[in-house]
Amino acid sequence: MAESHQKFGDLLTEGIQRVHIVQKKPIGYILDMFGYELREDGVKGRYALGHWYYKKRIPADSADVEKLARLIVLNSDVDRHWLEQFLDSAGYPDPVKICNQYFVVAPEFAPPIQPKPAPVIPAQPVEAAPAPVEIPQAAPLPTRRKPKWAAVLGAGFIIVAGLAGLLSWQLLFPMPVRAIKTPFPVAQITATQAATATLATPTLPISTHTPPPETPIPIILPSPTLLVAPADFDGRCPPLGQAPAFNYSGLSSFLDFLNSGGPLPELQQAFDEWITQNPLLRGAQIAGGDLTGDGIAEISISLPRENGSDWQFLGCHAGKYRLLAEAAYDDLFLLQTIVDMNANRKAEIVRYRQVALQNNASAHLSEFSIQEWDGQQFQELMDTGWYAKIGAVVPVDAGAWGTEIINASAAITDTNHDGLFELAVTGGLSSDLPTCETVYERQFTDLWFWDGEAYLLSERVYTAPIYRFQASADGDVAFAFKQYDRALDLYQRVVFNDELHPRDWFPSQLEYCGRMGSGSSDGDFDPQLETIQLQAYGRWRILLTQVVQNHLDAAQIVYDTLQQKFPAGTEGHSYAVIAASFWETYQTTQNIAVACAQARETAQVVSLYSGHTANTICSWP
Repeated sequence: MAESHQKFGDLLTEGIQRVHIVQKKPIGYILDMFGYELREDGVKGRYALGHWYYKKRIPADSADVEKLARLIVLNSDVDRHWLEQFLDSAGYPDPVKICNQYFVVAPEFAPPIQPKPAPVIPAQPVEAAPAPVEIPQAAPLPTRRKPKWAAVLGAGFIIVAGLAGLLSWQLLFPMPVRAIKTPFPVAQITATQAATATLATPTLPISTHTPPPETPIPIILPSPTLLVAPADFDGRCPPLGQAPAFNYSGLSSFLDFLNSGGPLPELQQAFDEWITQNPLLRGAQIAGGDLTGDGIAEISISLPRENGSDWQFLGCHAGKYRLLAEAAYDDLFLLQTIVDMNANRKAEIVRYRQVALQNNASAHLSEFSIQEWDGQQFQELMDTGWYAKIGAVVPVDAGAWGTEIINASAAITDTNHDGLFELAVTGGLSSDLPTCETVYERQFTDLWFWDGEAYLLSERVYTAPIYRFQASADGDVAFAFKQYDRALDLYQRVVFNDELHPRDWFPSQLEYCGRMGSGSSDGDFDPQLETIQLQAYGRWRILLTQVVQNHLDAAQIVYDTLQQKFPAGTEGHSYAVIAASFWETYQTTQNIAVACAQARETAQVVSLYSGHTANTICSWP
């Protein structure tokens, strides 16, 4: 396709419209959001995007074309064909390379992915603001641990041919060549992984749940009960024959049908028709994967019911299907995917517990789980202990911290191209459009990575802050994850960025919130006082971060400035007092832990910003 302003403009309009439909956000909001991502100066970015969008003009810089393509692909349901045309119309030099980053073709023999991929809004890192002071670069983050066997494992295993059961399995799961989109660029996904990844999170508010507390307690999801040792399974399935039509009369119906010679494709078709006719079963799935690592795929069946869910795992032995494990839960558990995430030749079960909120019919909570067969039982691989430690040291302004996430969706992705899959869980918004009650909510993404022993939360990234208190909280979250360079950037924004709003500011469509007394716009709130307190806190946290990184010369400069700008009798002086107790103790002991303990003790007797506590003023996991 030749370069064409008109064609580019039409495709850009189509892409923005798809974002509008999928995300249910106004066009103007989308253009503002994308404009901010395109330029450090959001106003200039919004102006440039408006020119391309309304005037149908191709950006002069191909880097802008690539950024636009990325934003639209990650926030909508456009396909590879749209992306190819979009890049071609702009004269982009290598459109295939970009397309391959976002769309991976699955092989024809792969099992089908039942739910349609649900788009995930990625939580974008905050753009850096111009720094009025020089901040030394942070030390590189430690690399993740990798299992010793990761480098020698292949892309997948070859299923033993000739066995009737496995031939039937391929017949059950024929799949045309299709693209699988992940919310992060990927270089390569193995055939087995791409074939089994399920990227949708269906919404099924069956059970009800009261709103979570301020800090929900992490819940370990129960595992299915093992009934038969996997060593007893030889993978030989029953021969095909003339079986009666599949009719569900209970969980034993699946075994009865298969052991009577019923073919797997017929079971799949009948199963699909059955759940289509019964809305309460939306989200039910039959899926396959080698759970035990013996090279033979087991069948997994998950069935929602009115007051919970039922699960079965079936395997073949001596010409018959047998029940490997089963579970009946009082809560609703739904399947995300069955895939080998950590490259150990055993597929993991990625699933989630979902409950609806009693006071919000359009919202639900989801809690994800990654389970793997350890030779004797299904073991939970997500380590929520580290998650809880992070939550214990972040301020209340970061929002409720727990493994139950409102309106969450998930994706399986390889963010660093090491052949190991991560789980990205995105959520945090209780309504599609902001209201007076939800105006401070922001979407975020939790990224769980395999460290060789368990899945740990490696980061939480929120969408760009609008309010000063949000930027401050983001800095605290980054600091808790030991992302010190990012924390410094955010704290500098708190101190120097005049475009961040106080808590009593509302967007134009919600200006009435202030008149109604919603949010924090009542008579007791002083926006100037909040700004001063947060700016003093930001300088204190910059000092702490510099000391943690052993940048003591820079820390001394920040300390002196903090004392000069916030002397006794001025607002924000409390943080100068806290900094003094920390800095003097550290100078004497050269021990950050001891200095922090002194800072926390001092914080108990001074006035703090409402979102801070003495226990979190100088702590990290």
